[in-house]
Amino acid sequence: MKLKVSIVGFGYTGKQICSLLLQHTRHSLEINILDPDLQVKGAFNDLEHAAELNNLHQLTFNQKEDFYEADFIFHCAGGRVPKGASRLEICAESAKITKDIFEGINFKKEPFILIVANPVELITSLTQSITRLPKNKVFGTGTMLDSVRMNHLINKENSSFGKVNAILLGEHGSTSFVSRQLSSIDNQPLVEKIQENRLIELLEKVKKAADEIKQTQDATLYGVSFCAIKLFEAVYSEEVVQLAVSTFTPPIWSFLNKKNLALSLYADISLNGVFVSENYEPNKAERRLIQKSADQLSSCLKALDHH
Repeated sequence: MKLKVSIVGFGYTGKQICSLLLQHTRHSLEINILDPDLQVKGAFNDLEHAAELNNLHQLTFNQKEDFYEADFIFHCAGGRVPKGASRLEICAESAKITKDIFEGINFKKEPFILIVANPVELITSLTQSITRLPKNKVFGTGTMLDSVRMNHLINKENSSFGKVNAILLGEHGSTSFVSRQLSSIDNQPLVEKIQENRLIELLEKVKKAADEIKQTQDATLYGVSFCAIKLFEAVYSEEVVQLAVSTFTPPIWSFLNKKNLALSLYADISLNGVFVSENYEPNKAERRLIQKSADQLSSCLKALDHH
């Protein structure tokens, strides 16, 4: 039986995700590309030819019925973040695109929807609100990429380290933070291996990574696409996978005064859905940082309501 996958938005990221999926051999896929811009048809034709090399998969273009029957959807359609601009600055444009895509859609199943478009936490919240799908079925790439970038920086300057597992939470943006509770190096607390002032400096580098990338290409492409594929694989893994993604806070978190808002949190991912990990109970310091992200994102949502 083929998994039905839809990719919404066939820009740089959508094309890369499709290319990676075509190399996927664990599942047989029906991949449906959705994009109203017919100028991307040439790129679709190019990938369709490439698909001949792997007869496991099938490609279609703008097939609404395939979208309604999807098992998994990659939402890549959003406004582009100009160099030096905040992801939150494109919120209205991305929100309009999201409403145009999902309003009035009656899915025949309850698909997983993975949000890749920015600002990822806000678009995750909006997509769930519009589709009314269960909250555990709508999630975003979130700070998974930020965590990967931090791991890269730590490994790059500390070749003697073994297993580095830095976990960034909050939001994929200015209020992201390194979870001191969760992050480790060689199974020891990260803060025992890296001085606090250096950790702050590395976090600033992570936050500026996108601007450095845009000095030589239009947007972040490979990192987020590989994260998206990793999350797709996590959903269909035989074991629960734990990663930092945009998801909804559990009701038992009484400290948080924003209840229907997606944040980047440490989550358990499986075919049962995406849930904040029971192993993560934020301490007082991390509660404050999570609330800071929630406050910033909430203010942007309010601005959207008045747009």
